[in-house]
Amino acid sequence: MERSQTTEVAIAAGGQRLLACLTTGLRSRRVVIAANPSGTNRWCSRSAYLSKLLARADTATLLLDVMTLDEQAEEEHELFDVSMMAERLVRATDWVARQPAFAGLPIGYLGLRATVGAVIAAAEERPHAVRAVVTEGVGASALSRALQHLEAAALVIVDHPEKGSDALHGPTARQHGERTVAVIPGAGRPRQSPAALERVGALVADWFSTRLSGRSRGPAPSWPVRPSEA
Repeated sequence: MERSQTTEVAIAAGGQRLLACLTTGLRSRRVVIAANPSGTNRWCSRSAYLSKLLARADTATLLLDVMTLDEQAEEEHELFDVSMMAERLVRATDWVARQPAFAGLPIGYLGLRATVGAVIAAAEERPHAVRAVVTEGVGASALSRALQHLEAAALVIVDHPEKGSDALHGPTARQHGERTVAVIPGAGRPRQSPAALERVGALVADWFSTRLSGRSRGPAPSWPVRPSEA
């Protein structure tokens, strides 16, 4: 019988109280942190579908708002602060590592469009905990340089073959972790067709299941959890 449970949690990071939805199934063998710009994405049907799909694959999902609604409104016509979002992802990663239910479990990141840069930067900050990254909505050629120093395995999902050419043949092919480009028509668009979402979901679930097996390669952070972070 399929069972999944979603709970809203709050994580303190950088003086802000970030909201997140934590979805778990009958058991959790790995944790995926999905970075959303704000709560509008956290409650959308796409996020709910992916969370339930990952739960069936024994993968817990933390759908994290890396920006508050006020912050996103302020930066609506500007570039998002990648460093700020990355730092908040790092704080969320440390929060996950301190939870007894997830102690020692490998962690993966999922980034979509505006949060892709932050996901890659945060994974570089926690190489022993974050072992796999999936990005969607940004061309592989645009990510070629950003992926050079990433130790985690990276899956870049694009919607057009030409967008994926540089990631496998450029400098990233000789650097650190595994690099794979997957072409799924319609992937990464604000409004995905059911067929595209189904293909993306199946690929993401399989990628994390195979790359996030076993235990984490490093210890959990030792500093205490503040009451606001619990």
